[in-house]
Amino acid sequence: MSSLHPAASEPAMGKKGRFEHAFAIIRLDEFALPESSLEDCVTVTAIVPDVDSAEREVERLNKQAREGVRYVWQTTRLKQAPIEIHKWSPENRISDPSIATSAKQPSAKHIESSRGFLESLSVPLYISTKRSKGGFGFPEIRVYEACQEASSVHYVRWHDMLARVLVCHDERFSEVVGTSTHEGREIAMFAFRVFPDLCSTPLSDLSPLDIVTAFAERFGLEMYVGANRGKFFLQEEFEMPRILIPNNQEGQIISIVNPDNKPCVTGFVFKAQPPNVSIALAFCIDTNEYDKWLSSHNAAT
Repeated sequence: MSSLHPAASEPAMGKKGRFEHAFAIIRLDEFALPESSLEDCVTVTAIVPDVDSAEREVERLNKQAREGVRYVWQTTRLKQAPIEIHKWSPENRISDPSIATSAKQPSAKHIESSRGFLESLSVPLYISTKRSKGGFGFPEIRVYEACQEASSVHYVRWHDMLARVLVCHDERFSEVVGTSTHEGREIAMFAFRVFPDLCSTPLSDLSPLDIVTAFAERFGLEMYVGANRGKFFLQEEFEMPRILIPNNQEGQIISIVNPDNKPCVTGFVFKAQPPNVSIALAFCIDTNEYDKWLSSHNAAT
């Protein structure tokens, strides 16, 4: 696939700052159409720094691709903008007002928008799966773009677990992406869009983790972690049930309170280390309710 693109050696100017060009390798699963939605059939497999690498990789992949699968490349960009780094610790919880005004750290500049971070990021299928089928309904390409354009990132560290929550603000809405580190790679845990009426506080005044908390409180289903019940768990440790009982919410490590079997999707980072279970971050979203809210905004625009 040919693609019109500015010279990669000449940085371009965007309205939010300077950026450099990169090239996305895109997989098109045409065999899955029309049963699957278009966004479910598009996958960004890699980001490369120059057009020659992109063309060679697309040619190589197309030679070995199965029938009904095609690879193309497209120009994208890596945003060159400072990123606010919020430090997170058990003593610095959401109730602490300093969490939303954490100072910038220039030495950590571009950590999340760097090429290395993007190349290591994997996006599971449930991120882009339709909300009516229990997914976040967030296109995979937007996960990468939101990370590239992120204005702030929040670290959630708990024991040996690490999660990041990135937020990208637009004039009309904000997009949030959560990732976790697993065996040296980043994996997307959740990705969603929120509008200013999510809660009473302006989104720009909230830290990334505050937005996730408000999102879970508004659209979340209650969960059990052992015998503990709630919509949102953050940096907590609980005693595991002594006996794990199938189909018994208080007798399972993590279970969702969902008697009506509503479509839902979870976002969590946890580790079971008997006799305890450690939760870095956990919530579950009623995707029907979330979808209705999104639809009301789309209809108004």
